[in-house]
Amino acid sequence: MHHASSPEVEEESYLLYCRPGEDEWTKLVSPFNDIHLSAFMCNYEGKICSACSNLVVIDMVDGKIQLQRVGTIKDEEKYARGSGCYHVVESCGKLFLLWIEELGCFGNDGLLTAIDVFCLDLELMSWERVESIGSDRTFLISENYTFSCPSIEGVLQGNCVYLV
Repeated sequence: MHHASSPEVEEESYLLYCRPGEDEWTKLVSPFNDIHLSAFMCNYEGKICSACSNLVVIDMVDGKIQLQRVGTIKDEEKYARGSGCYHVVESCGKLFLLWIEELGCFGNDGLLTAIDVFCLDLELMSWERVESIGSDRTFLISENYTFSCPSIEGVLQGNCVYLV
């Protein structure tokens, strides 16, 4: 008996976009084989940012959308393993990357094992670990979204990350 096997197909990472007035969506394929665009994106300085262990900046250059990879985590090997996900968020003019590591699925009785916070150093173009996001700031993280908001006395404590 012969068994047929199908070749593995590499998942294509892409972004669909459409400008006002256009009738068709355009598919922008990531030029990077080693990273994929994340569903967790944010606006930073008028550009769209998608983050994994590298930051991918999506920008309009000479009327065309382009992708550029910038910023790496210094201790990338540690953050490339384990189960978890990255979230990127702009807060008070700075870009932050959060690594949420979990054992199992935290939302389904899994165990949260780590929350690491990094800030993009624009001169070195690398993510630097930070111990504070600011006493007046709070990050709210859900399964699909990440927000920075002001802390509110008695409601949202400053320098905290909330999983909602």
